[in-house]
Amino acid sequence: MVAMKDKEMISLARKAFSNLLTLANEPLLMTHLKQAELPKLPASVNLGTRLVVQQLPFVLAFLLNTIEKKQFSDASSDVEMLARVSPFIQSPSHRSRFSSVLIKQAVDSPRDSRLPTVLSALANFSSTLENPRTLLRSLAPLFSVVSMRESREALAGVLRGLAKNDAIKGDQLRSLLLSVADLDSWDRRKVEEADYEKRHAAYHVVDEYCRSSSHLDGDVTALIVHTHVFALRTVSDVALRAAASDSLQEVIKAIGRAVIVMERVEGTEGKKKKEEEEKGTDERIQLIDKHVIPLVVYGFGHKDQNIRDEMMRSFSVMVNSFQFHPKIGPLSLLKSDDDEIDFFTNIIHIQTHRRQRALMRLSEMIEGEKVDVPVESLIRFILPLAEQWFVVENSSMAALSDEALRVFTAILSKSDWKKYIARFDYWLRKLEGAEQRKPIVRVMVAIVDGFHFDITDESCGVRKKVLSHLIPSLKQCIDSWIDYYLDGEE
Repeated sequence: MVAMKDKEMISLARKAFSNLLTLANEPLLMTHLKQAELPKLPASVNLGTRLVVQQLPFVLAFLLNTIEKKQFSDASSDVEMLARVSPFIQSPSHRSRFSSVLIKQAVDSPRDSRLPTVLSALANFSSTLENPRTLLRSLAPLFSVVSMRESREALAGVLRGLAKNDAIKGDQLRSLLLSVADLDSWDRRKVEEADYEKRHAAYHVVDEYCRSSSHLDGDVTALIVHTHVFALRTVSDVALRAAASDSLQEVIKAIGRAVIVMERVEGTEGKKKKEEEEKGTDERIQLIDKHVIPLVVYGFGHKDQNIRDEMMRSFSVMVNSFQFHPKIGPLSLLKSDDDEIDFFTNIIHIQTHRRQRALMRLSEMIEGEKVDVPVESLIRFILPLAEQWFVVENSSMAALSDEALRVFTAILSKSDWKKYIARFDYWLRKLEGAEQRKPIVRVMVAIVDGFHFDITDESCGVRKKVLSHLIPSLKQCIDSWIDYYLDGEE
């Protein structure tokens, strides 16, 4: 069957499998005929499924051959068939291989409407996998991007299956997995409402784990971080959002003080892990760089001001807790015991002039070289925060926008050519497609003001790039702006 080359025959075989797995039993008309010996399965399993299970090795070979070679959108029917037969797969090697294939499909298409089918199949495997850590480690990113309720309930089902897996050591860890699953629980009596009691109880369990543990499981901690950030972005209930915010800050504090335990896994990830350990890479740094930083910094650019402020509060806790981090630690120089001066307190203050003053003090510190903060840290963390005010429509925010652009200029004046030209090209592209060009022209002026490279040496590589790229691009930009302005005058 696997060797079939004729696409039409393969299509017919696929349809036959699907029908066998889905069609209900019909009454037997010729009961006197001897029935074939079929696997002993629960009475609820239909005859077609019994026939497929009898030839399961051949069916699995066919499905594996097709799923591995296709994108999720092209393999959806095969994935659905796999989900239906997954409860009957007994071979540990088959379970492991199919779970790897399915998690890849899920990670590649986290917003696909057919994702619940994939996750349901994973839930069937999760309780019996010989090496569940591989699955657990791959799940974390899904918890911050999967948004459909049905898909998130299926994700919770995977965690509940993992909690039953004997290879997951420790009652506390199993209980924690169940609590993370409960963070997405819904009230059975009120279909559209969250189960508030269960979710708050789950937050309490997570908080106690973070406060009391000297060693944190790295994989589960990553799950928690992704789940909390998703709640902050999507949950409308004020009490639940507050609980998610407080709990996220507790997790950050715990990461800063506890020992992070990352169990080795077999296969490619295990090899990568070994290489990282040989290089002396701290596991806390890995957890922070791979999970915490991307989630929090991404939130700086969210369209909702409340979410941006929540992410900034979490980042302020990160600065306090991650003094050991080479890029976050230096930002502690922007902290102060005086709330009137503390940058992170004022940048999210409800009063606009407090935000404005925070940016003004920061630009003065950078220009006067009063703080020794690496420019990489400023670009990675401060610029995404300031960029929200570069282009504003409300005239009352004009002064704040001016200070944000001043910070932008100050940071660029310290950056290398690669980072400078990357920002130049980015905003130039935004200018070309903008309906309202004037605000973006202000950004381009700030970028030009930040130019600080010595190009007097004719052999200088930067000089050549300035002459071949930056100046022609600026000329085109100016000509375009003049044409736009003249057209407007007409």
